[in-house]
Amino acid sequence: MKRFILSSKKYYFSLVVLLCLLVGAGNSVQGQVTIVSDGLNSSTSLFTLSNGAYYTGSSATGDRPASSPFAIEGTHGRGVTNATATLTSNSNINTSNYSNITLSLRLAAFSIGSTANGVDATDYVRVEISPNSGTTWYNTVQVVGNNNAYWAYSTGTGNASTPYDGNTTTVQFAPDAGGNRIADGYSTITITSLPATSTLRVRITMLNNANSERWVIDDFKITGITSTPFGIKVMVRLLLTVLPGMMKQQTILMQSVLPVLFLWFQILLITIHLLVFPMQISRC
Repeated sequence: MKRFILSSKKYYFSLVVLLCLLVGAGNSVQGQVTIVSDGLNSSTSLFTLSNGAYYTGSSATGDRPASSPFAIEGTHGRGVTNATATLTSNSNINTSNYSNITLSLRLAAFSIGSTANGVDATDYVRVEISPNSGTTWYNTVQVVGNNNAYWAYSTGTGNASTPYDGNTTTVQFAPDAGGNRIADGYSTITITSLPATSTLRVRITMLNNANSERWVIDDFKITGITSTPFGIKVMVRLLLTVLPGMMKQQTILMQSVLPVLFLWFQILLITIHLLVFPMQISRC
């Protein structure tokens, strides 16, 4: 009978090791992952498009900024010249199993065929969020121009960043002046704290009103942190509950409890690998 008995202290140590392994497994499946993305490389499966065009290559030497790429990821970006263009989610985006959900995209502004044009205060790029399949849209962030402003993806360092707040008041970002913009050349748009929902949708609108003005966007992403698996949460809470009581016991049967716990741990590891890791949806 002695070989089947484990002292409470040794058993307590074994449970602590198991608890650490469970916590480590939970942490290993957490981390920033891409939920959906779209490089807008001459096609899209994520958006329904209205007006606008795909642009590849770089601006000309007579443009501003000169010799700057129209794409920051892949071969193409999506832009508009002298029109209003929209990109609207064509299906729901499921963010329900994530936290710290963030949208990001890149933005460049050009003067085309001229060294003295660019985007003005009436030109804008707006991002709207719908948490309910497009039934309600919330104007969340907007970047506008100012007196013929322009910037490239690589030279504009501004980030038009705001949290999602679920109201219709738009947070607006604008350069302080015209011409080549650096610190207030908003080449990145970021929306943090997006809702965890199975029915998220996004609508992007670009507008300008002259043949020498061009907005171009690229590298659309929604990222999040995966939640700790439910099974691991249950096991950790269970162990935290029973561990103090174990120290009060003199002996316990090793074969009746410890093997069962380790079996559950093995099942949890298999479940994590098969079911927990989310598939990263990469759009062309």
